[in-house]
Amino acid sequence: MNVQSVVFKFTVILTVILTLLCISFHCQSAKHTPTVNIGSYLTPRLVQENGKGLFNHLNRQIFAVLKRPMNLTVKPIQRTNKEFKEGEIHAYFPELWEKLPGPKSDYIVSDPIFYKKVILFTRKHSRLTTLADFENKILGLVTGYSYGKSIANASNLNLSYHDSDETNIRLLANNRIDGVLGGFPSTVIAVSSFR
Repeated sequence: MNVQSVVFKFTVILTVILTLLCISFHCQSAKHTPTVNIGSYLTPRLVQENGKGLFNHLNRQIFAVLKRPMNLTVKPIQRTNKEFKEGEIHAYFPELWEKLPGPKSDYIVSDPIFYKKVILFTRKHSRLTTLADFENKILGLVTGYSYGKSIANASNLNLSYHDSDETNIRLLANNRIDGVLGGFPSTVIAVSSFR
């Protein structure tokens, strides 16, 4: 399997959830407009606590079009998932299809608005170009980032999880790991910042 061609459909179900919330809150006729509580978690360059991430912006635009008050909180992924399951928030984003809680038949999912690519980063002149090449090698990943079941469950890979793309790129540059699985834009930005 060539890592550069591995593309995971990043199922952002926010638009469908918002449509369902709009129906459930009777958007057209309600005088009192209840605030929709949305949860999210840090996703480098996509969801940021300061509100400047791409998905932060998209979320604001969706609610502006709907003319609905919204409160977006950014917390650790485990806390966000717990709050959703306990009904403390109405929806959360982003999420992968394979990680949605409960039966998949419970969901109506829109067409994806974002595709997540997993990209293999290696040192210059490396001959490691596929996952098969990484047997007995160390592959750096970011804790909390989803790489899909096929990578997470691969018993022949030596996966080493770290706190950030920047840490992984520094370890790669210092020959402490043999490759990094990352994505766009966060790992690409970490590489260009490292130079």
